[in-house]
Amino acid sequence: MKVKVLIMLCCLVAVSAPVFAEALNTSPKELFNPIALIPNATYEFPSILEGKAVSHTFVVKNTGTAPLVIYKVQTTCGCTTANYTEQIAPGEAGSVTISFKTWGYGGRNVSKTATVITNSPSSQSIKLQITGPVEEFANINPRFVRLYGAPGEPIQMVVAVTPSAKHPFRILEQPIGNEAHFRCSLKQQDGTYLLTVANKMTSEGDYYDKITLKTDHPVNPEIKIRVYGNISKTLHQKNL
Repeated sequence: MKVKVLIMLCCLVAVSAPVFAEALNTSPKELFNPIALIPNATYEFPSILEGKAVSHTFVVKNTGTAPLVIYKVQTTCGCTTANYTEQIAPGEAGSVTISFKTWGYGGRNVSKTATVITNSPSSQSIKLQITGPVEEFANINPRFVRLYGAPGEPIQMVVAVTPSAKHPFRILEQPIGNEAHFRCSLKQQDGTYLLTVANKMTSEGDYYDKITLKTDHPVNPEIKIRVYGNISKTLHQKNL
């Protein structure tokens, strides 16, 4: 008798599942699963000044009948970070917040993406996108200083820093850098700051440092310029 009752219950569940699924406008396979839904997966930000951070929170809904788990959020590069709700109950909503620093993207239309990885069978990975224009704060040419050459020979590079007409600023003091590796000086010429960086290391070796320029701008009180040094006899001979 118990066996017959069990068989009848199993048949009832098998027959009823498609009916319930149709009522919920979903498939029987998804009936007892989480379903991740992000109504707006793209955020277009208005024009922003280089140096400001862009941040946006995406709403994540669980329209399924089981807990939705966000395992991780994969971002495109180190300048992008993500915070997110790890578990979302059925019928509830959580969030994924994506942010990135705009320094170095001046004068460009930026597009950053992130991938949300979930336990939802129907949406195991969902792409998010943040896109928009970044206004240039200053024209820095070149962006990096590379001091490559042989020990004992003069190695230097000049960087031109020109404030944008829309966002003017002044550099307030002499540049700050690692005096053990290089020396630097600054002068102004026709609205452009000329930063001269000269190697001081006399032995073979590599170094990675940065130069800091203090400004009077409220958004970007500092400009940081990376310095790469490679002092090598071998490198010098290869370039001959």
